[in-house]
Amino acid sequence: MLPPTHLGPILAAPADDGLRRALAAELREDGEPFGDWLEVQLDLAELPVWHPHVPGLREAEKGLWTQRGPEWTFGAERLSLGFQRGLPNRVEGTPAALIEELPRLLERAPIDTLALDLDEEACPDPHLEELAGVAALGRIRHLRLYESIVDPERLATLLSAPVWANLRVLELGIGACETEVVQALARRPLPLTLSELRCEGHISGMGDGGCLALAQAPWLPRLRRLDLRGQGLTNAALTHLAAAPGAMALEHLDLTSTGYATNEITAAGLGRLVRRHWFAGLRSLGLHGCPVAAVVPKALAQATHLQRVNLGRTGMDPDQVQFIGGMRVWHHLEELTLSGNELGAWGTQVLSERWRLPDVLALRGCGFEDEALGWLGAAQPACALDLRDNAISATAWDEARRENRLPDATTLGVHVDGWSQDQVDELTRDYARLDLSGRVSSRS
Repeated sequence: MLPPTHLGPILAAPADDGLRRALAAELREDGEPFGDWLEVQLDLAELPVWHPHVPGLREAEKGLWTQRGPEWTFGAERLSLGFQRGLPNRVEGTPAALIEELPRLLERAPIDTLALDLDEEACPDPHLEELAGVAALGRIRHLRLYESIVDPERLATLLSAPVWANLRVLELGIGACETEVVQALARRPLPLTLSELRCEGHISGMGDGGCLALAQAPWLPRLRRLDLRGQGLTNAALTHLAAAPGAMALEHLDLTSTGYATNEITAAGLGRLVRRHWFAGLRSLGLHGCPVAAVVPKALAQATHLQRVNLGRTGMDPDQVQFIGGMRVWHHLEELTLSGNELGAWGTQVLSERWRLPDVLALRGCGFEDEALGWLGAAQPACALDLRDNAISATAWDEARRENRLPDATTLGVHVDGWSQDQVDELTRDYARLDLSGRVSSRS
């Protein structure tokens, strides 16, 4: 554990990475491994996930944690810590442990995220109400409830307490994404600072009833991010959202269908949202797993400032890809996911004709075979191109290399099932980073 005196300036200015770099240099000079840990995590925080240096940094991070991580407790005995940019930023624990240790921990670490460990299946937690009196919660900006079982009204009472003066993000996962929980929260005046609601269910979800309550919540218009991943929604839920009163400030909307509680949303349902005035302000949109391809062009014509779009498994075909490639929004796209759509060689030809590609383009499992590689080799460069789970053979890659028509990307994802290690090594020399799927053959 670092002495608290080392962290005083950082606690006063937690966003200043220059202070963290200076501390890392000082510690490394003294031979303290925590300095290396700081440097590695700071480097990771500055790089996009596709960057070629990320895998090596992750390995270094894992090695440092394995060797010394258990020593870096910062005095927390009953709480679990999560690290970001080198220092603890997340704490997880029960209400009783938080009441006892959180105030002291915040004197030693820049904690801003709290994962509340609750299981009230047998009986109510006697410490939950006391938690609202812990002034240290005023430092928490991000609250997570995953695999938590809690009485909806007791949770709503806690979250409407004045102590959450800086809460920005509320994240509800397994156990907390229930209809009754969302209904209880929707009836309460949650913190004025709340700007993000992230819900991701795998077993349960809020369903259309929860979405109806959400649409009527007085704090909904303040949200800038709304994630409703795997919430068991149908088109009725989108009708509720479309009818929500007042102007909405949403910039990020995720309706991804994932897990057991899928979102059964179709083009008709999405079309109701597209007509809303606030839809034009979106910067990111997630539709993975929802068969909405028919209305995607209309959606992208409305939301012309989109930067990240996930259209995986939406039923997109090459004609629709060609159409959106000529739209105004295409010029702003930084990340585009088309994985799981049957695009084939025609789809790659369409992409090769675009004057630019998004920086990150995901094309996993799009039905590409050897003939598609020629078109991909003629496409504009991308920072990251993901072609995993496509049946493009090693022979086709060898020919593309010899003819100098490999796809132009810094990071490449490729399917290597049945390839020899020599073939993998050859392709590795052509790219700064290679991400693989499939099993390499043991035979040379």
